[in-house]
Amino acid sequence: MNLTKKERKPALCKKSMRYTHDELRETIEVMLAYTAEELLATYNDNLASIYERIIAASLLLALKEKKFYTVETLLTRVCGKPKETIDITPAKPARVKFTAVNAADAANAYAELVRR
Repeated sequence: MNLTKKERKPALCKKSMRYTHDELRETIEVMLAYTAEELLATYNDNLASIYERIIAASLLLALKEKKFYTVETLLTRVCGKPKETIDITPAKPARVKFTAVNAADAANAYAELVRR
C-alpha cells in the first residue's frame, strides 16, 4: 500500500524479477566458464539482464587486455576471500634497553639531534 501517494519507482514494481544472493553467485560461476564467443553473445543480447551484460563486458575486457584482476575479484565474490595471515615474529629477538635520564640530559640529547 502506497501511503505517501508518491509515484512508485519502476524498479520496485519489478521486485519479483530481482536476483537472490545465490543467483548472483551462480551467475558469476556459470559466466566464468563461458567462452569468449558466449560472453560476446551475452553482452550483445538485449534480453540479457544488465548484471549479465556487465559481467560479460568485464570479462571480455579482462581477456582483451590480459588483466585478470576482474577474474580475481569475481572469484573472490563467489568463493570468498581466503584468510590472510602475517607472521610478525622477528628472526632475531630484539633487545630494548631503557636508561633513566634527568630532564637536563634529555634536553641536551634532543638539542644534539636537532643540530645534526
